[in-house]
Amino acid sequence: MPFQIPSLTRIPTTPFTGKQSPSSGPPICQQHEFECSMIPMAELFGWKQEIDFKVVERRVRSMHKALQALIDNAELRELNPFWQKAIQLKNQGLAGDINTFHLFQTGYYGEQGLQIISNTLPRVLIFPDNIHPLTSAQFVAFVLIPEVAACLVMEDMGPGADKTQAIGRMMDSSAYGALMFPAGDS
Repeated sequence: MPFQIPSLTRIPTTPFTGKQSPSSGPPICQQHEFECSMIPMAELFGWKQEIDFKVVERRVRSMHKALQALIDNAELRELNPFWQKAIQLKNQGLAGDINTFHLFQTGYYGEQGLQIISNTLPRVLIFPDNIHPLTSAQFVAFVLIPEVAACLVMEDMGPGADKTQAIGRMMDSSAYGALMFPAGDS
């Protein structure tokens, strides 16, 4: 099929302002927007622009004892911020809601990081059928995946970084990570 020039008769607009939406344009515009806004933000805030995904699995595997303790120890879980948020969502009936997807993203590790973490956890951990009141799947999605991502980010930040800072950096860089490291690019 030959290349076709898109119609210029209708420029996509946002529903609220009627102005052209930067993300609704052709892919080249989205790439340009990403390069002009997200890359400088990444540089400013210290978000990784290059990740050796070949070593991420090893890094995740090295966390297995702490992660297994989180599975096995109810007192330890109660202190975990991701567990607390998951329980809050469960109590609100939102634990299966697609709108909560952003809570288990992996920051600047993006979808590639999510794939590696998701594939590695079942190989290194022993899960019960459920971790009351969550199912094992909910526990992995809402607690373990963000826990691992926060630990990876904290390691990247170096000595002196704390978990709260790492969680903030992870949450702040999630949109960037999804664009910079989409699924299937590893």
